[in-house]
Amino acid sequence: MPAMHAGETPSIAMVRPDGLLARAAARLTRRPMVRAALAACACALWVPLAGAQTAASPGADPSDRLIDLRTGQATTPQALLAELRQADVVLLGELHDQPAHHARRAALLAALQGSGAVVVAEQLQHGLVVARSDEPLGLRLKAAGVDARGWDWPMHEPLMAAIDAAGLPLHGGNLPPALARRIAREGELAVPPQLMTLLRAAALPAPARAALDDELQQGHCGQLPAARLPDMRLAQRARDAAMWLALATSGGRPAVLLAGNGHVRLDHGVPQIALASSAGLRLVSVGFGALGDAPSGPYSVLWLTPVQARPDPCAEAMPAVSAAPAASAALGR
Repeated sequence: MPAMHAGETPSIAMVRPDGLLARAAARLTRRPMVRAALAACACALWVPLAGAQTAASPGADPSDRLIDLRTGQATTPQALLAELRQADVVLLGELHDQPAHHARRAALLAALQGSGAVVVAEQLQHGLVVARSDEPLGLRLKAAGVDARGWDWPMHEPLMAAIDAAGLPLHGGNLPPALARRIAREGELAVPPQLMTLLRAAALPAPARAALDDELQQGHCGQLPAARLPDMRLAQRARDAAMWLALATSGGRPAVLLAGNGHVRLDHGVPQIALASSAGLRLVSVGFGALGDAPSGPYSVLWLTPVQARPDPCAEAMPAVSAAPAASAALGR
């Protein structure tokens, strides 16, 4: 792990969000057994993995495919879990709107119970921690500032409940939205010094920079003016640096990040910053995709699952970006 220590306080200006989980918290309060039920669901998801080594297509579902992209060979959930247990840092991607991806990650995290793992989530702001108590999970997530509307709650509810049931600490990793918007508007002057130091040590080579720019354009339906790209790229990189800082100071082994696929890419995501700041780090990045996707990508392992139909977010004309929005949350969607 890097030289940063668990007791350090990250120097990132915090802005607590206005997004609330009031309705979700009320639902959870009315359903006192939800945590136990969801925990049982997470454990049950892991049961099929015990026999997956003999399946033609290994995975939590018989149709799932896992590919070790370092070798090009099929792998198994058991082999992946064994590697995760030995890692310093684990990055679990997702397509945000796919329950199957949340279910597979919930199963992995349930299996890491008692391992010393600490979870850092993109859905929470850097520096915020979900309290451990008997209070309903929805209320504790609300207190930690989860933006229910922005993250399509309750899409992530089973995943968060599995983390809670496993007793894994849950920390925030993302930039406050107001700070991300400011960076996208003002550039380097708005980046906190600690994050800027990390980014300068992890300058992107041209191919990775081009790949990130392409993702940002796709996230804005091709309507992002070229002049906006440098600052939008910087805002995205600052988010990745904030998530790495949260992992590095979490005290977890493994320290586990939950984030969209764009953030867990080895070429321009959190792993690129992590490895630039800590050579020799044992890091595993898992991207999640859809059955039928090409078995390739900038990850250690690719896990392909059945997915729900996804509406085209660009089907309706999207206005060109003129003001400075936050770095795209569409990455990984």
